[in-house]
Amino acid sequence: MVILPSVISDNLNRSYIVQFFGSTLSSKFGITVITLGYYRTHDWEKYGSIIGNPDSLTPKLSEFSRGTFNQPLVLVNRYDGIDLPDNQTRILIIDSLPNSSSLYDKYIDSMIPGGSETILRKAQKIEQGMGRSVRADTDYSVILLIGSDLIKFVRNPKNQKYFSAQTLQQIQLGIDISKDAHNETLSSNENVEDLDSAKKALSELIFQSLGRNSNWKEYYQEQMGMIDYSPNSNDSLPMIVAKSQIIKKATDRLSDLKKLENTIQSFVDEYVTTDEEAGWYFQLLAHIMYFRSLKTSAKKFQTVAYRRNMHLLLPQNVNLVKKIDSKIATKRIENIINQIRSYQTFENFFNVVEDISNNLSFGTRREIFESNMDELGKILGFGTDRPDEYYKKGPDNLWAVKDNLYFVIEDKSEVQESRKKIHKTETGQMNNSIAWFQDNYANSQFQALRVIPTLYTDEAGGFNADVKIMRKGSLRKLSRNIIAFAKEFEHLDFNSLSTSQVLEFINNNQLQVDTFVNNYSEKSK
Repeated sequence: MVILPSVISDNLNRSYIVQFFGSTLSSKFGITVITLGYYRTHDWEKYGSIIGNPDSLTPKLSEFSRGTFNQPLVLVNRYDGIDLPDNQTRILIIDSLPNSSSLYDKYIDSMIPGGSETILRKAQKIEQGMGRSVRADTDYSVILLIGSDLIKFVRNPKNQKYFSAQTLQQIQLGIDISKDAHNETLSSNENVEDLDSAKKALSELIFQSLGRNSNWKEYYQEQMGMIDYSPNSNDSLPMIVAKSQIIKKATDRLSDLKKLENTIQSFVDEYVTTDEEAGWYFQLLAHIMYFRSLKTSAKKFQTVAYRRNMHLLLPQNVNLVKKIDSKIATKRIENIINQIRSYQTFENFFNVVEDISNNLSFGTRREIFESNMDELGKILGFGTDRPDEYYKKGPDNLWAVKDNLYFVIEDKSEVQESRKKIHKTETGQMNNSIAWFQDNYANSQFQALRVIPTLYTDEAGGFNADVKIMRKGSLRKLSRNIIAFAKEFEHLDFNSLSTSQVLEFINNNQLQVDTFVNNYSEKSK
């Protein structure tokens, strides 16, 4: 049985599940957690779980095999290779979306985060993880999927086609029964937003499986019997074969470059659905041409690639800075409505916002923080850009917030919250970003914002302009308000949103442009 606790209730988020199950002492069966990295294990360990590091893993697995289940076991990035059948694991928790382990895969993920190869790899890891607890037809377990990024991934129709038919059916069943639990709680005159009611609904679902409820078993068998295993358009095998042909030709020094170009173009036309992924393959072609000393053609295709995907390598001696039209910001309400509609459903929208809220915190990897700031700016109706990522110069984030007014934002998310000073190099970085903005947006007004845990600049450094600081409290407040803003849309038809409604939601949740800086930042000292 797959369960998505956060679909039952917002209160059953990752933090609550970690606290509740992380401290659970079970004598009857094992509770196992699979998470993506050691940085995700700190809260599990705090509540009493055993982290499967090299010293503790073997003894703990031995305890499980002997039937001793004192504490939950947290496996780090072990989506395969460890089997925990029968009582060794009756509750399996997949904590957050798997990430890549090799440098090459990490590079691909950063260049084409929505690419087919990235999605397929993550889907395969999720499937492998789900298989750790059930190793025979007679075996059974409950699988909890937690973490807003993981929930967003498995509920996205674009990603679902990369799962096997059986896994997809299990996930869809999990979504359906979690929704049913939510609706049943509401219909029974209980408040699903009340934590006790939400816990009760989750517990009842879990014990349908662990208690071997006959109705659940019959329903599961009926639904799984409806799977269509025949090949379909979602089969990824032809794409994998076609991609292997590209790699074969690209690594053959004697291959015909014109044929390689045609092969790549045919692949892009047939299998690629995003500009970002198309750009990746044109960059590959540019690389091969450069290697063959065809530098003019290489530069041409690298420019084509970069225009499709600005995460890729910036072509030399080409000025590709694309200014944000300041008039975009004057249509803020219209922008918000269009952005919300792009998520199609409230559930998708709220998953995105919850993911942003979780990632706007110190300790988050730089690229994740910056991309979430960019997405937040779009949800707030602003024109956005990431100059440092796209042009290798300028601020981390740039928001056009209203006519001829911009927020120039530098992020420092990978620092300790205990930091006492803003270093000289960091004030210099902010000053350079301001200079870049003034060069590229002449005669435009701006407010500089520095995301960092401290207000105090180093004695050897200083800012050349008015710079406001966004600290931990500011990020938390902004996260709370954007969550509250998103919840305003829960029962609304996305195709019938009115400007007056959206304006009211902005005002009610302290997201006005004129007060944004005062609400979410402080003066540096």
